[in-house]
Amino acid sequence: MEEVSNCTTLPEITFGSLWKQTWEKMRGNWGKLILAGLIQILIVHGASLLSVICFISGIVLFPLTVGLMKCFLCVAQQKAWGIEQLFDPFNEYFRMLWGFLRMTLVIFLFSLLLIIPGIIAGLAYSLTYYIMLDEKDLSVKECMRRSAFLMKGYKWKLFLYGILFSCIGAIVTICTLGIGLFFLVPFTGVFMANFYVEIKAGKTPVAPVEETPLLTENK
Repeated sequence: MEEVSNCTTLPEITFGSLWKQTWEKMRGNWGKLILAGLIQILIVHGASLLSVICFISGIVLFPLTVGLMKCFLCVAQQKAWGIEQLFDPFNEYFRMLWGFLRMTLVIFLFSLLLIIPGIIAGLAYSLTYYIMLDEKDLSVKECMRRSAFLMKGYKWKLFLYGILFSCIGAIVTICTLGIGLFFLVPFTGVFMANFYVEIKAGKTPVAPVEETPLLTENK
């Protein structure tokens, strides 16, 4: 069982501070992140155009999406990284697949209660892949529990960030005919990874986690 802190005071995280940190960490990484994103898009979406293998390719190639998240996480943690890390999750294919299936099932079951519980569950488990990449000794179940713990008090904030970036994305698409998305997408990815890094730093592991109902947590 993983260990986490019983925090009574949540670390202060603001959009402005995350934006500034992300901008600083992106220096020297723009080119590689744009290239990594292009490779992921070309492989995944290229395979999806072949209707005969569309479903199969989605299952086989989904680790590339996790690999792109790993690139974003390395930048957020200010670690050295290379394009080859885009393919690292294939080394843990079945662990990543189980993580995808377990999260999908749990979120789907919450969605059966109504759409809002499903959204809350999705937000609660949104850090699971970052934790799986960051702490390879934890099981998928433990990563999901830790994600739910870390997101206590931050689900509403992440929801608002998602809406804000969607609006920014729409404006950028219209004003630049989509070209600006090549820069916005990696920036958003590092921003979200930095969100995880900041929350994790503020909730230092010290005490066992007990599974708690998502719908009764502080949003």
